[in-house]
Amino acid sequence: MRAAGFLPQPLGTDEVEAARIVKAINEDWDRLQAERKQARRGGRPDPAGKAPPAPRGTFEWLIQEHKKTDAWKRRPKKTKKEFIYYTGLLVQTRKQQAATLQRPHIRQLVQNMRDQGFTQDKTNRVVKWLRFLLSEAMEHGLRKDNPAFNLRLPKPPPRQIVWSEDEVWRLVKKAIEMGRASIALAVLIAFDMGQRRGDVLGMTWGRWDGERLLVHQSKTQTLVLVKALPELRDAIEMTRGADDVYRATNDPELRDARAMVISEETGRPYKGDNFSHRFREVADAAGFKDKQFIDLRRSSVVRLSLAGCTPQLISAITGHSIESVVRILRVYNPTTKEQSDLAISMLQAWRERQRLES
Repeated sequence: MRAAGFLPQPLGTDEVEAARIVKAINEDWDRLQAERKQARRGGRPDPAGKAPPAPRGTFEWLIQEHKKTDAWKRRPKKTKKEFIYYTGLLVQTRKQQAATLQRPHIRQLVQNMRDQGFTQDKTNRVVKWLRFLLSEAMEHGLRKDNPAFNLRLPKPPPRQIVWSEDEVWRLVKKAIEMGRASIALAVLIAFDMGQRRGDVLGMTWGRWDGERLLVHQSKTQTLVLVKALPELRDAIEMTRGADDVYRATNDPELRDARAMVISEETGRPYKGDNFSHRFREVADAAGFKDKQFIDLRRSSVVRLSLAGCTPQLISAITGHSIESVVRILRVYNPTTKEQSDLAISMLQAWRERQRLES
């Protein structure tokens, strides 16, 4: 049913409304099945697998139109999944003409989601994609304003979790003990270089020159070239030496295209969900039940700051914008005596260089 354009829809707690939604879905499915039967008899293409055209100007139509654009083709797979999932939660709104939606309607939508038990983060993500669709409506000339801007919705509290260097090495050790050297490598790359899970899993040998990794970040298209710490360099080279497929391949192009992080089970690159599951097994076994892989990127920023790196230097490694680095540090990196002492020592060193040059 999903392939035919039928998306997951929350039924809520109202039994009457839930019954109405289920009835409508069943009727649409029966209609599609009848169309498929007629198409087979007439020798026409099967209409299943393609959502029926929506009336022009509806949010459903805007969704379908966006999926035809080059912008949609360029979106990372993860972003596409997010768009499909959260716009799929706009059960009634999808059928509505975009020109008719006003700010009070959005406020009511937010309240309805809260009443259904949506978390604040989930509610905010639905509104984010609704705001995007309203901007698309403006581009199509369907309306002149976007009532979803500046709603001032509360933000969920940031995760107050940071990995320490000692904890990371305990995790790496546990991964190796469990026969998951691939997890250990991914953790080191994420922690030392501050990269996202998707970019870590997408790294290929062609991006490694023996000293530095060239990272093309899929979310922002940012390019960063980062030198590996000695222990990470050793882990990367050890991984390459242990990869039988890489060593057996003589074609340079095939070697360059080979993923660095390979599942021990399948001999192939991890899929995101499978990697998360395996990481969770290792982290739980190491005693880190409340910590996630996603926390490693943030922890990398904090660690670099504690080492004396400026936001500009941190950005050059992790690919964050300078503004994002500052926001992270404002929450997770309270000023310490050691940091202020480091700042003064750096100032003194600069003054001494100025004196010698004058």
